[in-house]
Amino acid sequence: MDDLDGGPDAAHNASSSYLPRDQLPRGRQPKDPLLQTARYQCSSLEEFEQSLRAYFDDPPTSAEHSTCELTIWAGASFLVTESSARQSQSQSQPQAHTQTQSMAPSATKPIVQLPPGVTHSVSAEKKPLSIMEALIPTSDPKDTQKKQKAIAKTIVDSIQKVDGYRYAFHNNWRSGEEGAYRFSYYCNDSLLNKDRVANGRNGVAGKRATKPVYDCKGILAVKFSAPKQCVEVTYKHIPIHATYEERAPIPRKESRRRAHWEMSHPEK
Repeated sequence: MDDLDGGPDAAHNASSSYLPRDQLPRGRQPKDPLLQTARYQCSSLEEFEQSLRAYFDDPPTSAEHSTCELTIWAGASFLVTESSARQSQSQSQPQAHTQTQSMAPSATKPIVQLPPGVTHSVSAEKKPLSIMEALIPTSDPKDTQKKQKAIAKTIVDSIQKVDGYRYAFHNNWRSGEEGAYRFSYYCNDSLLNKDRVANGRNGVAGKRATKPVYDCKGILAVKFSAPKQCVEVTYKHIPIHATYEERAPIPRKESRRRAHWEMSHPEK
C-alpha cells in the first residue's frame, strides 16, 4: 500500500496543504503506565473546590501523568439554572385556558419595561437541586437527564473558576446503571476542539488559525451513580497554555470588568 501514489512521503506532502499541524490521534489512546491518581471525598461544592485546589498544590506526580478523581456524595446541593420546563408546560395548556388568561385584567401582572440590554426569563433563574433529587427515577428519562446535566454544568463552572480554563460540552450518554448519566467536557484550547483545529488548517481561504490548540489532554468526566448515590468527577489537564484570564485583553475603562480587573491587577 505504501507504493501507491509515490509512497507515504508523497501522500503526506500532497495533504500537508490542508491538514492541521496538530492532530488528535484516532482511536482510543493507550493507558498511561505512569499514571497516578489523587482521590478526594466531598460533601459539598465548597469542599469540591478546596479539594481541587489541594490537588493543584500537591499533585501526585507531574501533570502529564496525573489525574484527579473527586467524589461528591448525594446530600450535596447545587444552585442550578432552572430549565424551561415550566415554560414549556405552560405552553402545552389548552388554547382556551390561554385565551382566558389573555383576557384577564392586566393589573394582576403589570408589564415592566426592562432597560436596554437587560433580559429576564425563567431559564435564567436559579434553584437548589441535590444529587439525591437528580437520581430519583422519573417517568420521563429526559427529565432525569436534564437535572443531572444541570448539576454537571454547575460542577464544570466550579472547575473553571478554580483552574482558570474554559471547557465545552462534548458528549453525554446513559451509563449501565438505571437513571444515571455521564457527561464529558473538553478544554476549549485542546485538540479535542475540532472546530478550532479545522479552522487552523493551512490553505483554507488563505486564512490562518485565529486561536491555537494544544495537546493539553484537557477533559472532564462527570458520572452519576445511583447505587453509590454520588457523582464522580474525573479531572485531567496539562497546564501547557495560558488560562482564559491570562490571555484576555485589558478591559475597556468604561466596561464592567474593568473594576474587577484593576482589583486583581493592582500593579498595572
